[in-house]
Amino acid sequence: MAETMARADLPRPPALPTLLAASRTRPEPAQLEPKPDEAPQSPKQGEQPETPGLTKERAITLQLELMAAYGTPAFQKQLHEIGRRYGTSSKLRSELCKLVRRIQLDIIPRYGFDGSEEGVHSMLRTFKALEKDPDIEVNDVAIKELLSLEVPPMEMNEKNKLIARPVTKHRIMDLLRVQLIEFSKATFQADVEELKKCADYNSGRVFNPSRPMEQGFEDPDGYYHLEGRAELALLVQTRLLPQYGFAPSKAGVQDMIRHCAPFVRDPDVANLLDRVNEKLGMSPAACHRFRELVAQLS
Repeated sequence: MAETMARADLPRPPALPTLLAASRTRPEPAQLEPKPDEAPQSPKQGEQPETPGLTKERAITLQLELMAAYGTPAFQKQLHEIGRRYGTSSKLRSELCKLVRRIQLDIIPRYGFDGSEEGVHSMLRTFKALEKDPDIEVNDVAIKELLSLEVPPMEMNEKNKLIARPVTKHRIMDLLRVQLIEFSKATFQADVEELKKCADYNSGRVFNPSRPMEQGFEDPDGYYHLEGRAELALLVQTRLLPQYGFAPSKAGVQDMIRHCAPFVRDPDVANLLDRVNEKLGMSPAACHRFRELVAQLS
């Protein structure tokens, strides 16, 4: 990924804004104690169950806690696996609902709602009354973004499928994350170290095997260029890129990097991109240099 990109001569147009970050603050919900002489009453038939009241501050805290849960790598991985598995089938909505409900039912009891389907509906009624508040509305948009799925694969023929490319920050991070996982494997890392060692020998820098901690032989450019890296990475990328709408080729890698360019100013995306390139053998300085080059492509 890094080697082919570093040599690319691509057009340069300005980056997209970052998505708001979610806090994990979890204050304890207020406890409502019944009076001793009052017994709890069931709602009359046909009446809506009583909805717990939420102040604006508590409602925002609940939104932020949901956003934090929806934004975890584990949840996003499950979300996009559902999208890839069920596509346009009738099961997509029900599977997505099950995934989201698991999170909601774990969190909403801390805010006075019952941990049940009715509790979820009660929470939604509460937010309906607050939906015109600008802060609540902004968080609602962010939650919808976290739960968004790509347009599912659209079949072109039996052997070839057209798959929508990532259009959101979290889908871009999904694309980078699956590469990070593969590049982090011990066998791949051993191959990267061999490439670096060959580069040290071929460049004339001295490497003494009896002094492995000596750093004087390393590439002063931090292995920004590393012969054989693009070909090694491509062995992994040819399997992964088609899942995100890119061709399994060097041209597909270039296309993928151009597609990521508008997002690399976002701190979360930038950090993940640097981690990918570190696994490809780059030093932190080389990772920064590469990221700045990519940012110019947007």
